[in-house]
Formats: sequence, structure tokens, C-alpha cells
Amino acid sequence: MNYKLVAADLDDSLLGDDRRISKENKKAIEEVVKEGGVFTIATGRPLQGCVAFVEELGLDVPFITYNGALVIKGKSMEVLYHKAIEAQDGINIIKEGKKNNATILVFHDNKLYVNELNERTKNYHKTSTMLPHLEEDLESIAKMGATKILLYHEPEEIKKIQQDMKENFKGKVNFHISKPYFLEFVHQDVSKGDALAALAQSMGISSQGVIAIGDSYNDISMIEYAGLGVAVSNAHPEVKVHADYISKSNREHGVAQVLRKFVLGE
Repeated sequence: MNYKLVAADLDDSLLGDDRRISKENKKAIEEVVKEGGVFTIATGRPLQGCVAFVEELGLDVPFITYNGALVIKGKSMEVLYHKAIEAQDGINIIKEGKKNNATILVFHDNKLYVNELNERTKNYHKTSTMLPHLEEDLESIAKMGATKILLYHEPEEIKKIQQDMKENFKGKVNFHISKPYFLEFVHQDVSKGDALAALAQSMGISSQGVIAIGDSYNDISMIEYAGLGVAVSNAHPEVKVHADYISKSNREHGVAQVLRKFVLGE
């Protein structure tokens, strides 16, 4: 087995459009683990948004949440790594969000705080299972250290905000569009790629023994790090440029295809 560690993004990668792990993907993962390989999840989702999938797969390995800001062990839920956004950076992000009339989501201590309760926060709750707490003074939460801040707006507005913030926030925080309507912020030293590299190193696995599978901008760092970087066919065109291999889509069990072709040797 040349590839010993596989990390896959959840939404639009491992999960189908129904936000579930297909039977095909689950079976291939189980076979890889049975053969001695390590499979893990690397997601921008908060902890609560992926625990059910970790449990479904029976994984007891570290998995990557909040785009790498929090790495936690499967069954024990032991926190292995956590890096929060600097207080002043968090405050400045919130101010920009307010200025642009975005819905602002601030994650602290695995709780979700929002500036308004609306259709957007309802939709996020459905996906993440996190209960949003209305908080007028989000800056006070940022002062305590936000694991992640997310601005939720119309796609065209998100692109505009991202462009406007590039100059003032470059080198201070790591931010990217994860879905067309999400602009996500984490600490400057945090990324899925850095978290995956640290995880591989802790297991004595070189980058050449790693496969990373994703679809969005926040997956680029781990796709570039891995010996085999994979973009599912439904990935953003800009993400595909960084990949070594384009798999089938999330609807066609692309993760299973990669595992069977490159890990199980079928």
C-alpha cells in the first residue's frame, strides 16, 4: 500500500448531494481501514457538524475541523490542536461584516454566535446542527478567541467583500470562499494543508504517502501538500488546476473510486 493516509473533505466531496455518505464510499473506506490504511475527514465544518460522520465510519483517528483550526481525536474527543484568530483581527473582521450587511457567524468554544437570527442562520443550523446564539456584542466573543468567523451573504457580495479585504487582511488571517455564499476566516497559520501535514508527520508518513480529496478553495492547501492531490469532478475549476487527478463527482462516489484505484489497487 503506497498511500497510507487519506483525507477527504465532507461537503460536495465525500458527501453526496443528500449530505450523506453513500454505501459505495462507506464500503471502500471500511476496506481501506481493514487493510491497515488510515482514513480521516478534513472539513471546514465545526466539530458538531462532522461528529456523526466520524461515528458512522467508526473512525478513531484525529480528524480536522474548522479548516484546520481544531484537530480532535475520534472516539475520545481529545483536542490535539487548537488555534484561534487573534482578538483584534476577529474584531476587524466583524466590523467589515457589519459594514457590508453580512450575516456574521462567530465560533468560540464550539458554540455558534450570530449577529441576527434569519433564514441564513436557520440554513446553517440544518447543515451543522449547531444552535445559533444571538449576540449583539460579537466583538466580545472575538476578544476571547474565535476558532472561525464566517460571513454569509449573496455570492456576488461575498466576492466583493473578499476582494475588498485582500489588501487589509493579507498576512493577518487566512480566508477563502468555501461555498459561493460563505467567506471563512481562520488564524493566519491555519489551513487544512498544515493540519494534514502535522497529522501525517505524527504518524511517520511522508507527504508522498498521503492522498487528499476536495472540491473547494479551502481544500487547495491539502491538495497541494499531498503526494496525490485529488479534485472531484464537481470541484471549482480553480481547484482542479492544483490537483494531480480528477475523480468522479461526489454524486458518483468519487472518494470510493480514488480509494479503489490508488489504495486498494483494483
